Amino acid sequence: MGAVYFLRQKTLKPVKIGFTKERKPIRRINSYKTYFPYGLDFIGYVEFENVFDAINFENECQEYFKLLRINKEWYDINNEQINNFIKKKEYILINTYTKERSVKQKEIISLFKNEQKTPKKIAIIKGVSLQYVYKVLNIKKEQKINYKHQNLILLFNELKDVVLVSKKLNISVQYVYRILKKYNIR
Repeated sequence: MGAVYFLRQKTLKPVKIGFTKERKPIRRINSYKTYFPYGLDFIGYVEFENVFDAINFENECQEYFKLLRINKEWYDINNEQINNFIKKKEYILINTYTKERSVKQKEIISLFKNEQKTPKKIAIIKGVSLQYVYKVLNIKKEQKINYKHQNLILLFNELKDVVLVSKKLNISVQYVYRILKKYNIR
């Protein structure tokens, strides 16, 4: 197993071409987050059945883009150049923001909002981790959620405006702030 991944620091152009022994490099990408104060834009990855194929593909990428190398594994390339090279090699660039994943996220939100399922029940139904459910629902702490607060949280995640949420739900702004603080939502 192995993967070659492509990422960049938000607001900057250089792309890192990296390798990991894991089939899906999400853990590796998450480890970089502490080094990048402005966040990361994860472009995608190509997965391989064995480590040697992944290493060979990383070397091919680095050789192909060598004239655009800035420093070590960092290159002055854009998404189109990456996609063209990967298509040329007849591989598939996997991106975490695929349509399949967004459908799953919509289903999780629907279960939470429309069917009033708890995050724990949603995780069991959808076969995902509880942490993933909280991430989709944009809830920072893994705590039990009062059913009355569910719509407030979802509405805030959609509108991103405390005043609009308070007007729509006919409650005070202070109450909205208190609930958002309780669930550590910003």
